[in-house]
Amino acid sequence: DTVPVKQRESERKRKRMITNYRFVAKGDVAVGFAISFANYNTDDSQFFGMIEDFSGQISAFSTKPFVAYFYAPNSCLGVKYANTKIDADLSSLYIDIDEDLNMDFGKTGFAYALNSVALIHRSYVGLDRGHRFGLFNETALEYSWGDMDYTRTLTAGLTETNTQIQQLRIGLNPGLSVFVMDKFTVEASVGIAGFKMNRKRQTTN
Repeated sequence: DTVPVKQRESERKRKRMITNYRFVAKGDVAVGFAISFANYNTDDSQFFGMIEDFSGQISAFSTKPFVAYFYAPNSCLGVKYANTKIDADLSSLYIDIDEDLNMDFGKTGFAYALNSVALIHRSYVGLDRGHRFGLFNETALEYSWGDMDYTRTLTAGLTETNTQIQQLRIGLNPGLSVFVMDKFTVEASVGIAGFKMNRKRQTTN
């Protein structure tokens, strides 16, 4: 099966024969889920010769489910949701750049939580008759919200800063999709262009 591709003929250009094989059929539903977790513990580590005293723990956790409906062959509309959390508890952080410039952050805490919902449209191009390999371009309209807490403890006392975050983004994300099983695909994509608006409100105690 193929999907017709319209193209103008030009007297100055040779006609190109472009075949767009059917990658996903009309009426199919795509459901996906991505999860990631990272945890790092350190005790007096050294990085790049500048961070001499770095002791603490950093953890990051992210979940990203999505669902999409193919209203036409190789074309779908869908919704994505993402939840990301990052926590850092640093008992010591000392940066030494040179003899005259160094910084001691003392005991530092960092907590970041962000949620996002995106409406997406994808257009696929099937690359082979076996419906196994395909390229896609994803257009996404995404709204994100969350907050970030930063605490710092020095001899003068505890300082706490809270930042409320709101973000609106429009992005283009091309990628590659491969059916490794009959109903299971592996995908890789990259954001190449987009427009983003940020709104932040910060309070310090």
